[in-house]
Amino acid sequence: MKFQSIILSLTVVAASVIYAQACTVFLNGTAYRSQTGNVGGGCFGLGGDNNITDVTTSNPGTKYTFFSDYGCKGTKLGHGTDKKHFDPPVKMPKSINITCPDST
Repeated sequence: MKFQSIILSLTVVAASVIYAQACTVFLNGTAYRSQTGNVGGGCFGLGGDNNITDVTTSNPGTKYTFFSDYGCKGTKLGHGTDKKHFDPPVKMPKSINITCPDST
């Protein structure tokens, strides 16, 4: 019985580690990391003095939205899933909301 309990505990710990993995969004060569895993995403501040032309992600299914104000507020300036080229560029976003796929 103790052996089964240990195996179950290790399985739960392993599942927790997988659940907590983050996805990464790369903006013009600068990386912003989401530490939220699959719990619904996270909002991250950006420099605000950059025009975003290209986005790539570390995990397929990663979604992102750019906002005109900090705290993921204001006007939605652009959005995408996975790799995307913006033409015209996303002009000076101040924040990004990242949603990691369920499998991360």
